[in-house]
Amino acid sequence: GCRVHFQAGASQCFDWVISTAPAEQTAALMPLDLSHVVYDPSFAVFGEIEDRFSFDAAVVLDSPLAWIEFTHRKPSRVSRPTLVAQSARDWARDHFDVPLAEVKRQLESVLNEFGFSFLGPPAVHRWRYAQVSKPHDEPFWMDVDRKMAACGGWGLGPTVEDAFSSAHQLLEHWLQQVA
Repeated sequence: GCRVHFQAGASQCFDWVISTAPAEQTAALMPLDLSHVVYDPSFAVFGEIEDRFSFDAAVVLDSPLAWIEFTHRKPSRVSRPTLVAQSARDWARDHFDVPLAEVKRQLESVLNEFGFSFLGPPAVHRWRYAQVSKPHDEPFWMDVDRKMAACGGWGLGPTVEDAFSSAHQLLEHWLQQVA
């Protein structure tokens, strides 16, 4: 098995250790070179909003924003009207080191220009590993002798479906090799 040492000083033995973290973090934990994997960053703005719009989501062109969606309309979501807006990749790259308060001010200003206004202060998240722009050459990694494996969007591409497919392929391979 694998002995995992935690920052707090404790350790625990596991039969297998599987990482689903972004490439840079996975490579720091496992003997795997993922230095060629490239991510595009993003900012996400989210908060409660007045529900007076007739669409669920929108692609935004020629703007610091790339995507806007009303998350409360998804199945099994909170009932309060909530909006999530994702920044455009190029804009995020250019503004990644800008103080978060300034990023928030700029993105909230763009949303206000579109007619959105938050009912309270929105939250903003700086997302370093938002979308894979240059994936690894394999969908997953496994070392049967060390009982370690890794999967994630870094193996295939930028979508949540890519991350799911990477995990699914790892599971199928693991079942053939181990089970």
